[in-house]
Amino acid sequence: MATTPVGTTLGYAAAGDDGTGSYTAVGQIDSLSPGGDTVAIYEVAALSASVSSKIAGRTTPGQMTMDCYYDPGDSSANYDELLALKGSTKTWKITFNDFSTGSTLLGDGIVVDVVISSIGGDVVRFSVTIERTEAWTFAVGS
Repeated sequence: MATTPVGTTLGYAAAGDDGTGSYTAVGQIDSLSPGGDTVAIYEVAALSASVSSKIAGRTTPGQMTMDCYYDPGDSSANYDELLALKGSTKTWKITFNDFSTGSTLLGDGIVVDVVISSIGGDVVRFSVTIERTEAWTFAVGS
């Protein structure tokens, strides 16, 4: 996983949002594994053939996993809402804290896994895995 700058946040809005809507903050991202596109490989052969060949199937957007933390001092964060979102499609927005320019990674995806790894004081560390349902877009902040 790649480490992200301090202050990089994860938020969500209704599926299909173009990035201009109101996003619910979930927490800060420590590290991000963007995954990659996946391709199904199929073995095919004619009925009379003695040798098969392999062909590529459809490309799918793959999964993204993030290690995050929630600190109640950040009153806008709502990590506990992720548990209720498991299985639902939302538009996800990662806002990078890159010299105050606010570059973003945006796209639709389904929460497939949420794991709470530790609780220390009021801080909760967790990981979330999102199955991307489309290609995500990266926009450099201004």
